[in-house]
Amino acid sequence: MCSFPSTRCSKACAQPHKPNCLGADVSIGYVRIHPFRRLNVDDVSIALGSDTIARIGTISAGIEITPLITRQQFVVDYALVDGLDLAVTRPAPD
Repeated sequence: MCSFPSTRCSKACAQPHKPNCLGADVSIGYVRIHPFRRLNVDDVSIALGSDTIARIGTISAGIEITPLITRQQFVVDYALVDGLDLAVTRPAPD
C-alpha cells in the first residue's frame, strides 16, 4: 500500500507532463473516478523524445476513502494494468 498527498484532478491532469521520477513525457487520455473505491486512468503513453516506450490501455487502482476525507491522503490498496505495450531497447556495444 502506498500513500501520497491528494491533489485535485482537472483537465490539466490529462495534459502531457514530465515527472521527475521518469524523466519522460507522460500523456493521459482521461481519468475516471468511481464513487468511493476505484480510480481508472485510460489511454496512457510514455515517451522519451520522439520514441514512445510504453502504451497502457487502463490503469485501475483501489483507493481508501477514509484517509482521503480525514487526512487528505490518497491511499492505494491495489493497482491493475490492462493493455500494456512496452518497448525495451538496449544500445548496441561499440
